[in-house]
Amino acid sequence: MKWFQPFRGACNESEVEIEDTRISMLFGFFGKFTFMIAVILSIAGIVIVMIGKYNSQKLHWGIYMSLGMNKRQVMKFLGLELLIYAIIGSSVSLLLFLLIAFAQGHQYPLSQYMFDFLMSVCFVGSLLFIGIYFIKRTINKKSIFQLLRRDD
Repeated sequence: MKWFQPFRGACNESEVEIEDTRISMLFGFFGKFTFMIAVILSIAGIVIVMIGKYNSQKLHWGIYMSLGMNKRQVMKFLGLELLIYAIIGSSVSLLLFLLIAFAQGHQYPLSQYMFDFLMSVCFVGSLLFIGIYFIKRTINKKSIFQLLRRDD
């Protein structure tokens, strides 16, 4: 049974289905493209935060080391600080996520959303650990004097 009667110049059903498929594929591409841009921007943001953290805390780390802390203790201190930031940030984002999910309703099971949320937290956490590794390498190469010196 046909839903409409074709007339001269009208599209038939197969052309509508093809056009619908093209539009669907286009929206899928835009969704994937937007996701990749968000991932790239989040990586860039984390890198910028880690570089800023290094530049702003370099003097403090030099002071800690001049007062007797070794480099391992300084890195432990940095790691704990970043872990606290990650826990607070994840908790706040989880709270907001749950509030929005229950207020708006959701299309898929909540477990799927929670899995995606946990995967994003793991991704950001792995980026933080990579950043800590590079900061550790940088601190290990520098002397206390180089950490205490201000680069104006």
